[in-house]
Amino acid sequence: MKDLGLHIYDVVQNSIRAEASEIGISINEDTISNMYSIQIQDNGKGIEPKKLNHVTDAFYTTRKTRKVGLGLPLLKQNAELSNGQFEIKSTLNKGTWLTVTFELDHLDRPYAGDLVTTFGLLITTNPEININYSHKTTYGEFHLSTKNITDALGNITINQPGVITMIKELIAYNLEKIKAETTKIYSDSSNVI
Repeated sequence: MKDLGLHIYDVVQNSIRAEASEIGISINEDTISNMYSIQIQDNGKGIEPKKLNHVTDAFYTTRKTRKVGLGLPLLKQNAELSNGQFEIKSTLNKGTWLTVTFELDHLDRPYAGDLVTTFGLLITTNPEININYSHKTTYGEFHLSTKNITDALGNITINQPGVITMIKELIAYNLEKIKAETTKIYSDSSNVI
């Protein structure tokens, strides 16, 4: 995968297939320790211990639609190529917890990508799932909870066109405010923030 946003999207799709109703995604860009970290946790069905040992094997997948599963193996490889680490833990009927780290300024670290579109898509296409997204940089922190948004909307659904635009603008504004690494495709594809 070309960027970290696509990796996040892929991992969250695994959480959705595991019937998670709560998904937490935390990104930390730590310039002091020169580390970029992503944590994703869910309350889904979890992964059986014998299957957990194989999730980073490219030729292992539980999906019936294809014979290989490249998402987690590629994520692990990208972390290791950029002096980072990959760790996944899971408990049946409780959920799965994934942490991946990268050396922030390493030449082989995938770029963050279009996080505005990634999170906008994840949130608006899964209105029944509470997604908690936090992003921290040297310049500040941003937190978003879809439960808070849906509570504030009342009878308006989170996947209405106007709401989708508002959510993307909210994410874009806050990521720019904390100077998060992201490709600013949402409003102007020629700029990178």
